[in-house]
Amino acid sequence: MGQDWLTVYGNGLGAPATYYCWEGGQVIADYRAGSNLVWEKSYVYLGGRLLATADISGTKYHHPDRLGTRLITDTSGNVTTEQVNLPYGTALTMESSGAISNRRFTSYDRSTETKLDYAVNRFYNAAQGRFTQADPIGMKASNLQDPQSLNLYGYVGNDPINLTDPDGLFWKAIGRFFKSIGKFFSAIAKAVLRVLNNKWVSLGVTILGALAGIGFLGKVAQHLKLTKLLSKAASKAISTAVAYYQKARNLASYLAMAGEALQGQFKEIGLGLAGAIPAIIQESIEYGLMESFKNVNWKNPLDVLKAGWSGFKNGLRDGWKRIKIIFTRPLKDLFVPVYGFFCGPGYGYDSSGHDTLNSALPAGAARDGQDSVCRRHDETYFSFKDNKSRSSADLRFFREAIFAGTNDHLINGLLGVNVGNSYRFVSATGIGLLGVVRRFR
Repeated sequence: MGQDWLTVYGNGLGAPATYYCWEGGQVIADYRAGSNLVWEKSYVYLGGRLLATADISGTKYHHPDRLGTRLITDTSGNVTTEQVNLPYGTALTMESSGAISNRRFTSYDRSTETKLDYAVNRFYNAAQGRFTQADPIGMKASNLQDPQSLNLYGYVGNDPINLTDPDGLFWKAIGRFFKSIGKFFSAIAKAVLRVLNNKWVSLGVTILGALAGIGFLGKVAQHLKLTKLLSKAASKAISTAVAYYQKARNLASYLAMAGEALQGQFKEIGLGLAGAIPAIIQESIEYGLMESFKNVNWKNPLDVLKAGWSGFKNGLRDGWKRIKIIFTRPLKDLFVPVYGFFCGPGYGYDSSGHDTLNSALPAGAARDGQDSVCRRHDETYFSFKDNKSRSSADLRFFREAIFAGTNDHLINGLLGVNVGNSYRFVSATGIGLLGVVRRFR
């Protein structure tokens, strides 16, 4: 059952007050005050729409248009009332006919004395096209990205043709809408990840992937005397299944992040992006060590130690250089996070600090799948300046980034977040939206 309560309205001029009986956010009956409360009218709804009213004269059926009740008919189907309004609710009396209803504009109850509409949480003045009180939830109803929301007296962001505000809390309703979508995304992601992150499922996929990678499955096929074609087909099928498993998990992680963002939960995303700084140091040191150990003489412990120390120093120096690049970028790029060796505006630099787009650095230098996607996107931006090419690159980036894999970082365990997942969500969403904007320029 919904919540029940009474509201009382009187004109202050001695006329009897009207008591409104509510249920679930809707008026279900009117009573006139006197020695006893006298029933005057009942309201019947179909979902959130007023379907009919009943009083001592009989039942009347309400037929709405986009702005409110337009026609009222009796039980025989005869039109008893026609109401015509301007978009903000101003009554056009010459175009209207019949006994005018108090339910004229949207779901509001219009006072015959004040001509104000009762919008549950405040009053609305149709003549002015605005509420007479500020939004009850204050500045929480505003959004700097939507200047119209800063007017706490405004009606539906000044777009009455397409939007309505049944309870005087339009901006709060918009927030509830996005939160409901966020909860839906979170529920899907939680259900999928519960299966994919099951320890036995993860262990099985990891083992199958490793066995396929070292060719063990081919040896098993030979032992079972399978044909070479069947052996390759089996290995290909397992590799494909492992790849789709990873893509499904990455997509579910993206949906989980999107669900949190739509519900206004940015803590994990923020911590993940903050963790990019130590992650850059880790990546640079790892890359420096790998480069240093390429030609080392493993039989000589001293050479190994020297190579390790040299790789560590070079990696640390490179990491510091990358961090300086982040904070010396143009102001418009400063707040865009970075990732790996390529992801981020003005950040396509190799371990020597050279612009990778002007060098022959192999694609294998990319940190992981996410970094590889970034490199392809950056190369397109470097080669083409027109909106069409760059828009295509942005939209391709979105499609590829939400499925691309990311490596683990030490900072993930310390912060309890995933740096790669955070960057995937921010970059895929931001660059994808940029691609849409570019497409319509």
